[in-house]
Amino acid sequence: MKTKTRKWIGWAGLAWTAALFFASGAGGTERPDGNPDVLALRPFTRWRSFGLDAGLPSEKVLCIRAGGGRVWAGTEAGLAGYEEGRWRTWGVKDGLPHPVVLSLDLSPRTGDLWIGTMGGLARLSGGRIDAFTQLSSGLSNDFVNGVECDPGEDHVWAATAMGASRFNLRTGEWTIFTEQNTPMAEPWTYSVAIDRGRVYVGAWGAGILEYDQRSGRWREYRDPDKEMEIDLLPDDGPVHDVTASVDFQEGVLWQATYFGLARYDGRAWSTYFAEDCGLAGNFVQFVRARGRVAWCCTDQGLSATDGLNWATYRRREDGKGEIQFSRKKEPAGTMVTETAMAHNFILGVDFQDQAIWVATEKGVSLGEPDPEAAEAAAAPAIPRSSPDQDAPAVQVPAAAPASVQAPAPAPAPPEALPARFRYASTPEELLPYRHLKIYHEFFTAAPEFRGAGREKPEPEVEEIRIGFIGPLEDQDQPDLPPGFRSGLRNDIKAELFGRPMLRAAQLAIEEANRAGGYKGKPFRLVRRTDLVQWGQTSNELSRFAYQDSVWAILSGVDSNHQHVLARADLKAEVPIVNAGSTDPTLLEHAIPWIVRVLSDDRQNAYVLLDAIFRVRGLSRVAVLRVNDRDGRVGVAEFVQGARRLNHPIVIEQRFLNGDRDFSSQLERIAQASPDALFLFGNPQELGMIVKEARRRGLAIPIFANDRCALTKFLETAGPAAEGVVAVSPFNPEGEEPAWLEFKRLYRERFGEDPNAFSAHAYDGMNLIIAAIRSAGCNRARIRDALFSMKSFDGITGRLEFDSTSNNIRRPWLAEVRGGKFRYIRPPDRGKEK
Repeated sequence: MKTKTRKWIGWAGLAWTAALFFASGAGGTERPDGNPDVLALRPFTRWRSFGLDAGLPSEKVLCIRAGGGRVWAGTEAGLAGYEEGRWRTWGVKDGLPHPVVLSLDLSPRTGDLWIGTMGGLARLSGGRIDAFTQLSSGLSNDFVNGVECDPGEDHVWAATAMGASRFNLRTGEWTIFTEQNTPMAEPWTYSVAIDRGRVYVGAWGAGILEYDQRSGRWREYRDPDKEMEIDLLPDDGPVHDVTASVDFQEGVLWQATYFGLARYDGRAWSTYFAEDCGLAGNFVQFVRARGRVAWCCTDQGLSATDGLNWATYRRREDGKGEIQFSRKKEPAGTMVTETAMAHNFILGVDFQDQAIWVATEKGVSLGEPDPEAAEAAAAPAIPRSSPDQDAPAVQVPAAAPASVQAPAPAPAPPEALPARFRYASTPEELLPYRHLKIYHEFFTAAPEFRGAGREKPEPEVEEIRIGFIGPLEDQDQPDLPPGFRSGLRNDIKAELFGRPMLRAAQLAIEEANRAGGYKGKPFRLVRRTDLVQWGQTSNELSRFAYQDSVWAILSGVDSNHQHVLARADLKAEVPIVNAGSTDPTLLEHAIPWIVRVLSDDRQNAYVLLDAIFRVRGLSRVAVLRVNDRDGRVGVAEFVQGARRLNHPIVIEQRFLNGDRDFSSQLERIAQASPDALFLFGNPQELGMIVKEARRRGLAIPIFANDRCALTKFLETAGPAAEGVVAVSPFNPEGEEPAWLEFKRLYRERFGEDPNAFSAHAYDGMNLIIAAIRSAGCNRARIRDALFSMKSFDGITGRLEFDSTSNNIRRPWLAEVRGGKFRYIRPPDRGKEK
């Protein structure tokens, strides 16, 4: 059967009803269980797209909202409104706090449009824009990932890079929700949904948080296996703890993640992966529910599901559209349409009467059903699904005569477990749930960027700008306005990490410029600091991307800052090379824009666990760590690994950066009678701890994280440091010519030896320069060049990247002997096996 706008391919039999899906609250014909059947909905077969030539301020459209006779699009260059066939735009000059619009919602109570941007929240009411920022209001952070107007209260909620904020329209009061007053593991929120007096907040690392507005109580929905790299069982809860988007309608909660989709109907969870259902792709950035049907925005198309069946829309390479239908896990047919969405990288979706509006990286697309779709009702219908429909017939054997005893069946041999994927080269004995069959493993392949941008021509520029962000004091920022001083001075992080990294990065830039730069154009470093309230790092990324026009960024140490930077970069799309953070979770999110050159605490833990339990034969370890996020995630793999090796930690104590008295913690540790002590923190505090421990007669072996392997530790601990073993990301005693030359240049220039952070910053900057020279001035292609490198020869040795583009090169051990660190290459336990 053919019409002017579609043709049918390979049908097993599929019917479209003439009933209007969008006129129904539930959305379409129902299944016997009362839920809608997405296969009975009228398909969107007629598409129009809008780009720059139609009046949009930017092709990249990050969000879409329809209502009040208008359609609103949030773009990378301002707000656009569509009415009566024309687009009108609003920008910073009209009152927007920032040109990049990330989220939109229309108030059902007032009709106002609320606008979340990279620089604050705004309200468009009566033609006037009012802005709310972190400095001018109680908004918790200026990077507003999601905004939602409460249909039952005079409240507006904003999901920001530093927690959720609630604005009371009647009183003007702001309430902030972070890890301090909610069950959030981290205060990085992406999305808010509100219905029936409950608020649902999608957060990084915290799954979904439900807030009962009447009782003021919070409820947490988390992935029960508590492992970032796996989903242990199907349908056991949220598909992952990194929630990109949530929506709730008619009693059904939907969770979009960068790893798949989840559904909760109040009684049971269902989880979905593209490999075993009709979902277009697992990287789902946004979900919008209409009735009990969810529309999922992925990087490979748009999928609609009722929780059982699927319809997925894609644009083909020939410019035509394709709709793939699935009944449960089985393909049910394919339809080709003459027109299609503008692009398959989908960022937002909304509805207007019978039409669908889609935000893509190449503009806005409007889809409408074919007015002749009623003809499809003549096609034979697929039998409806029922709980027992797919169950095979059971053959019941005849009973054996009473006088004959049937032999007992032989026991079936135990099913062998399939070989596990060794994410991050994890030793076999440290794999989580290694004695169980894993339902789904993440990080098995490198994350891909399927968005637009590679087609952009190389622009004419006078210099090639590369960003640097780390703990910099005023003296390290020559771009400060005249007379401006922030008061950022005498910070130990700047002395130990930020300044050495900046100096090494600058050396790499100067060396590249002496070699001709890029096609004769010089590289230039653009410097920014993260020695501010850590949520402000998102603002610094915005400046890098849209004011400084950098092609890539070298980033620093503090894991809070690095996470905010990475989350924000999902929208800004600037390649980042991290050279200072050891947080294992920094790359465990599938965001395809960040690479790391420093060994993380996961790799460090593997080396330390082997040294403590196998080589030394110790069994009772105490932990004393800094009480911040770096300390919490830094010891997590060590603590879990010790438990998997049947040597659980006997006691864990904490201290704060800047503490000088550790007597109470060491007293409690001594009472636990450990035979080893593992320290995690910065070198100054660790030096004082070791000094106090030895003074108190605690003579057990002491091990420490990589920040201990710095001169500052030796200076602080003095003779008490003798025998301490720290993990080190490389061997600074090496004799490789490239390393010796760098060390000579660094010493001559700055009067001191480089440390591990300066060495890896130099390697990270050279990695960026190599990628730019290979790919040219195009951010997407630079990203591709970075992710295509499986190894890189630097001054610290050969960097080895895994599927997450994380450096998994085996760290070294550094033992204090004679007042100096002596470096030991630990055995590669994986290769020994």
